[in-house]
Amino acid sequence: MAGDFEGDYYAQVSDESRAEGLKWKERILDSMRRIEACHQIDAETLQGKCVLCFLKISLPIIAAISLEDFHRGVYSGIAGLAYMYLKAAKSETLCCKDDRQVAKFLEKGLEFLTPPLVYFYDYPMKHRCQDDIVAFIPGAMSVHVLHVAVLKNLKQRLALRDALCPVKNAWLGLCVPDFLPCGSDGYFCGRAGYLSALRWLEFELGTNPLEWGKLSVVLTLLLERGRDYAVRTRSPSPLMYCYDRVEYLGPCHGLSTILMTFLMYPDWLRSTAYAERDVKQSVDYILSLQSANGNFPSSANLPGTGCLRTNDPETLRWCQGAPGMVHLMAAAFRLWGDAEYLESCRKCADVTWELGLTEKGPGLCHGIAGNGYVFLVLYRLTGEKNYLRKAAAFAEFLYTEEIAKAAESTSQLGLFEGLAGAVCFLIDFIEPDTAEFPFFTVFSSSAGNQLSGKAEPLA
Repeated sequence: MAGDFEGDYYAQVSDESRAEGLKWKERILDSMRRIEACHQIDAETLQGKCVLCFLKISLPIIAAISLEDFHRGVYSGIAGLAYMYLKAAKSETLCCKDDRQVAKFLEKGLEFLTPPLVYFYDYPMKHRCQDDIVAFIPGAMSVHVLHVAVLKNLKQRLALRDALCPVKNAWLGLCVPDFLPCGSDGYFCGRAGYLSALRWLEFELGTNPLEWGKLSVVLTLLLERGRDYAVRTRSPSPLMYCYDRVEYLGPCHGLSTILMTFLMYPDWLRSTAYAERDVKQSVDYILSLQSANGNFPSSANLPGTGCLRTNDPETLRWCQGAPGMVHLMAAAFRLWGDAEYLESCRKCADVTWELGLTEKGPGLCHGIAGNGYVFLVLYRLTGEKNYLRKAAAFAEFLYTEEIAKAAESTSQLGLFEGLAGAVCFLIDFIEPDTAEFPFFTVFSSSAGNQLSGKAEPLA
């Protein structure tokens, strides 16, 4: 898909394009029937109004849910569907300000959370993965924070108080420097993920569930570990981290989301000695690695060589490359306002438009939905409708036979690998003014530098 968006294909994707909007709403309203039918869940609770479409051609979804689907968090487990329902409940387009419909979506989300919650509370410890409890995206923490958010929206205050306990109590375990032997600092399984989960919950609850002093302890430990590792390895970046002996740069376990976590706490960043300096210089280090075509390497080293990992089209997805890095650069631009960060975002969008139509499935991690979010980020930063038209093209690609075939070989349930993440992208596509990658708070946490609209205040 080379060059600029040409012709009038989806040229009317705008606030005035009611017909186009209705078409996408119907698509989004069509697939929940399939999801629910495949999971043998009572569709009558939706009273004939099907929510959340996915593909023109039917995708096979796993009908039999096993224990394997309980302990994978939102990544590839059924908890990802709970996030999808929470997203649907907040959609004015889907709910039409109908409080009963909102409640039904939230209750359905709670229904999908119940098996993982039972597993994490009651299933014998010997059957769990070692990092289940502390891991965010692929583990228990994503389930717990979603549980809190759904209960808050259902206004179940007593249950909410109990649901907060495992979230608040986890902080002490994360104060152990190396609680995971493979690496304890990253977004998916480490401290950065926990801190990001708390920040996301802060915007759900109106207040951070953890006291400021405890937050500061975890943030400071995360910062100091990055400094210590960078000094030991003589890294060109003031902050560097390692996961499984690799200095990843991408969002899953790498430097980008760790730095973004610091940017989500701008008050702490500016009040801690040298923190803002080191974080900004580390962001600039990543920026210096952006290639001429706009992509980024997947890690800062190849094991045993100390060399940068190669930059090739196969790393152009959210988990590796420009589609993941755009969120860090967007956060940096909103906090500091440097034009070079916005230019980096534009380059990310350019290379994603050129090479980003991956056939690795519909999901967020390495599929079409994750890459499509690049254009929604650029739209929110700039207000330029051309990015919406490009997002429309990626949304349309979700409906192709190639993606259907790729989806057959991946998990169908989760937020990051399955249909739930793709549905979230579609909801954000039809409501782009509030679009945000799942669990990220780029447009809520940092200062409001952007080219369109009013600056958003710090929380």
